[in-house]
Amino acid sequence: DRLRIKLLDGCDEKNRGKGCSFCNLPPANVRYSIDDIKNALSSLEKMTVKYEHILIGGGTCLDPDVWDMIVDTASFLKNDELYKNKSISLMSIPPPARAMNLLKRAGVDEVAFNLEVSNEMQGCVTMPGKRMAGKNRYYDAFKAAVKIFGIGNVRTTLVVGLDTEADLRAEVERLLNMDVVPCLSALRMLPNTEFEYLIGPDNEYLIGIYNMVSDIITSSNSKITSL
Repeated sequence: DRLRIKLLDGCDEKNRGKGCSFCNLPPANVRYSIDDIKNALSSLEKMTVKYEHILIGGGTCLDPDVWDMIVDTASFLKNDELYKNKSISLMSIPPPARAMNLLKRAGVDEVAFNLEVSNEMQGCVTMPGKRMAGKNRYYDAFKAAVKIFGIGNVRTTLVVGLDTEADLRAEVERLLNMDVVPCLSALRMLPNTEFEYLIGPDNEYLIGIYNMVSDIITSSNSKITSL
């Protein structure tokens, strides 16, 4: 039920040899302009495709003007009759502080800055580009985003299968204390990744982690539990 708008055809971190080892996005070769996006949306209007939400993001874009590009895209959507009533989510690396309010004013309703790996050492090994500046970069962004976008509108993904159960528990508790919504994503052994020939977490383990996190959320004092 979601229309996804990507700003590039791969990931810039792969271009500099610092891509996430569990992700099989290719290096980025094409960066889409606002005109490219408008043309694609114009073509989509002629098709009978129904969707309820719009997501901007996918693949890390390291262009210095990427935040201006996202603001322009959101502003265009919110000023177009066909899209203005659709909620807009942004999935990206943590934005600089100056961009947060601009994104909100442009019409972005919800943001996701995906931490993915809790353990700092594991994160640096498997996500060398995204985690170069450490976890505090994400925590600072979470705190600022909750104030700007509101409780329930700030999310982060944790990949189940890379952290220990203890690390996951501690991370979920910390996120809840910041009123950030933790989203679990099972580790998949994707082709053309370092994990391609390994065995992923089984269903029993995944269900156990889900139940553990569900119990933590239920017993939490976080304001997201009342939404």
